[in-house]
Amino acid sequence: MNSADMMPFKDVVSQLSNQYLRNAQSHGKKVVCFFCSYVPPELLHAAGVVPYRIKGMPGRDIGLGTTYLSSRICTFCRNTLSLALEGEFSFIDGIIGCNTCDHIRRTTQNWIIKNPPEFHTFLHVPRAKRDENISFYQDELILLKEYLESWLDIRIEDCDIASSIIIYNRARSILREISDLRKQDKPALTGAEMLCVSLAFHMMPVEDFINAAEKLLESRKTSSGFHGDVRILLTGSMIDEPDYV
Repeated sequence: MNSADMMPFKDVVSQLSNQYLRNAQSHGKKVVCFFCSYVPPELLHAAGVVPYRIKGMPGRDIGLGTTYLSSRICTFCRNTLSLALEGEFSFIDGIIGCNTCDHIRRTTQNWIIKNPPEFHTFLHVPRAKRDENISFYQDELILLKEYLESWLDIRIEDCDIASSIIIYNRARSILREISDLRKQDKPALTGAEMLCVSLAFHMMPVEDFINAAEKLLESRKTSSGFHGDVRILLTGSMIDEPDYV
């Protein structure tokens, strides 16, 4: 991951905060973090907020997180809570909790109680796909929209949301094109590089991501690729350590 076209993504995932977030905040934007993909970044973007999906930091002591959670709770949750309690997420302006699992729920609750950011709320997500549950989730998103409007003293219009959806769909389309380059006989990027790009997508303003990702895509489309003897599929829970891969 030392190629010049990978440097923006590598810089972003090597730390919690990054230059793109700091630049956005210097221009008056807020950064709101969350754990789970059930929180739609399009809605935050439409509010003029930078969405930020929380990651951990490998190798950090998780004793503080274990104190408030339990040694039975997953290490990712204990890691991120330890970082939050130690002030490593002080650059965050808000957090949206979600009942993805009991571990994430408890992590968010402890974070909000012990070190609350300026804005915090909770998005309740139903567990089964039923008409009434979809309607409930829609109501939850409307409530989240109202909370954001109240916090920021703004009005989020339907056209703002539609515009944000277009932008995020563009970013996901580029991400998919980059991922497809791994299907070639000689892949244009490694699995570790792809993980790095995917993580950066969730950690920087989407406009900055699109700019960097388009350059990476054009660069790798014309590269000769590399040859490996064996392809290995890694599957399991989320991992946010490209160096591990």
